[in-house]
Amino acid sequence: MKKATVFLLSILLSVTLLLPASVYAAITGTLSSGSVIYTAGQYRYGPSIIMNSDGSADMWTCAPGSGGAWDFVYYRHSTNGGATWSADSVAIQPNPGSRDQFSACDPGAVKFGGYYYIGYTSTEDSRGTDNDVYVARSTSPSGPWEKWNGSGWGGNPQPFIVFDDPYTDPYGAGEPSLVVKGTTLYIYYTWMTKDAGGNSVEQTRVRTASTANANWPGSTTYQGVAINRVPNNGEDSTDHKYVPSLNKFIAVGTAQRFTDSGYVKLYESTDGITYTLSSTITSGLQTKIHNMGISGNELGQLDPAQNNFIAYAYGDNWGQWNTYENPISIATGTFAGTATASSSLSGWAASRIVDGDSSTNWSSNPSGSAAGTEWVYLDLGSAKTVNNVVLTPRSSGECFPVDFKFQTSSDAVNWTDVPGQSYTNYVNPGGASQTFNFASSVSARYVRLYITKLGADSYGNHYAQMAEFSVNGTAPSAPNLALNKTASSNSSLESTDWGVSRATDGIKTSTAGSNGYTSTNFGSANVSASPIRLAVDLGSNQTVNQLKLYPRTNATGVGGGSADFPVNFTIETSTDGTNYAAVSTITGQANPNGSAQTYNFAATTARYVRVNVTGLGAPASDEPSFYRLQLAELEAYNVASAGPLNTFVNAGFESPAVSDFQYGPFTNGWNFLNGAGVQHNGGSFNTTSVPDGSQTAFLQNSSEMNQAVNFSAGAHTISFSAAKRATYPGTQSVTVYYDSTVIGTFAPSSSTFATFTTSSFTATAGNHTIRFVGTNASGDNTDLIDHVVVN
Repeated sequence: MKKATVFLLSILLSVTLLLPASVYAAITGTLSSGSVIYTAGQYRYGPSIIMNSDGSADMWTCAPGSGGAWDFVYYRHSTNGGATWSADSVAIQPNPGSRDQFSACDPGAVKFGGYYYIGYTSTEDSRGTDNDVYVARSTSPSGPWEKWNGSGWGGNPQPFIVFDDPYTDPYGAGEPSLVVKGTTLYIYYTWMTKDAGGNSVEQTRVRTASTANANWPGSTTYQGVAINRVPNNGEDSTDHKYVPSLNKFIAVGTAQRFTDSGYVKLYESTDGITYTLSSTITSGLQTKIHNMGISGNELGQLDPAQNNFIAYAYGDNWGQWNTYENPISIATGTFAGTATASSSLSGWAASRIVDGDSSTNWSSNPSGSAAGTEWVYLDLGSAKTVNNVVLTPRSSGECFPVDFKFQTSSDAVNWTDVPGQSYTNYVNPGGASQTFNFASSVSARYVRLYITKLGADSYGNHYAQMAEFSVNGTAPSAPNLALNKTASSNSSLESTDWGVSRATDGIKTSTAGSNGYTSTNFGSANVSASPIRLAVDLGSNQTVNQLKLYPRTNATGVGGGSADFPVNFTIETSTDGTNYAAVSTITGQANPNGSAQTYNFAATTARYVRVNVTGLGAPASDEPSFYRLQLAELEAYNVASAGPLNTFVNAGFESPAVSDFQYGPFTNGWNFLNGAGVQHNGGSFNTTSVPDGSQTAFLQNSSEMNQAVNFSAGAHTISFSAAKRATYPGTQSVTVYYDSTVIGTFAPSSSTFATFTTSSFTATAGNHTIRFVGTNASGDNTDLIDHVVVN
């Protein structure tokens, strides 16, 4: 906890940070109305939130301690994604007489390798100064927890990040946030220090570690300063997430904390190391906010298509804060261009519509009636691919347009109406932002809001008024094509809780009245003689390239895991409902353990999509001799964000371009760890000819490189070119992994490149991590790797 904050409130400056009108703000956030999840009396702040695949959620917060300790970490659980929460209980508390004896607060949670890890802050003395960062782990979100002791787990806790500046600072190091991407763990933490002139320096710093190392706290690598905060602006800790669909990291933090002007700063990063300010959120918040967290999955990753929320403490009385949660929508690719309007009221300039501040507004001149015509357009600077527009009204919703349409242009002279984007008698939205998704992308430099009927203010005067106008260049989340569409099956049990229609009713977890779909019972798991077929009619021909199957969630299978999930099946499509063709074959599907399973395949045109099941999984534990196909939900998509199918990004290691070699570069696609990197032909590694381009990767000693690849379901191999280092006599061997499964070990014996291929492995659809790991740790043994492909 930042103990000295109370003494600093008097010097906070009232600074409002705005984005220039011409910036490209790649990521923005919009809040919906939320609710109080802790009431004042005792604080709960700095929440760390994990959204689980079964729709439940876990939350850890900083709470008052006892017995001489400042703070404890408390835990609570939600069965419905954060709508309601259980009573909380102590998760982590200080060890009496140990180095962390005075505090355990500011939790940052993540889960990998079978363990939950919580980084937390503790103070070096009873004054709450010179904080350090500690970490504990547990196999359960509620504990018990074993703390890092400097060389392993359990016993006397020791910090793994120590504030080592030569003076006593009120804060020091603390407030950790943990994120996993591939096999790299990113550890973000606050660092409060001073420069040579004695001026305050407020930073978020970042370290990395390998998730393959069970003792990772002892092997972190400092990567630098992620965020330099604005001094004297009351800027808080940042909570970080990785967004796979965008291949970007994001972070949220409060500014002007503890004031009526508090707001949220939203940052982004392409490499997880260096962040830039992307946008601010100024509306929809409580007052006097501080110490914010944002939800994500167990790896600290966020899916914009799912339900996400922020949570933070707020309130007037010190140490007696409420905790509030707001649903948040993350938008991407917002082009905030230069604004031009048909007219502007004095003091209400068009530039205010793109200043990133929803408390400032554009207004047209007054009109004598609602029938006036006004317009405002954005110049994006060059032609952009546009998918939607977001309008943010004045806080009261006054003077929001009634009749309007959106138009695009390449020259700001000749305008074309956007298909499907004309509105009549639009219902006043109040202060809520309105998103208008285009049916298909359009290319435009200029985007115009053209208004033909004006709204009125509380005095009956008519204007066109708006707080923000933004243009979004990222396609909206792909819709579920199967939602509420007609499903059918050749084997279905219909009852109060079960029915074939419930396979597409949008309810992804089994609940009373909608457990999902179930077949009739079979005597064995092998149903190849009479396959079970579950189909959905999409209503018309659609482009489809992904199917999601959600397991039943209200019963476990015999032996644990999900009950009655299919093991062997094909995904088939049809345009007429009679003639089907297989687009994906799945054999030996692992038990999903409550998680939805995603199956990607080549895009195809189909009206009907079905699963044709020949092998069933473990039956439900309450009917162990009845084999069935049971699913909570079936979804179909045409997705563009899943990543290239069966393809390595940067397969030839041409990025980043280096003149000689570079250890551990941060680059598109690959993660390089512990002595892996990229080298250029003709450099220190003495290559004269490489298979693909002019660069290769290199693995020295026990280093690793890895990449998450979007696989189609089925059998695959990995091929790559490799050679040993010409100028070093030792031999390096490389082990290749599909996730944690070894699929081959290779030892190139020549400095001339040769092609190597792994053994065949069966992939499930979706992202899986391919790892190349050096196994010879002695000397300077090096292998060069190039041209990595999926077969």
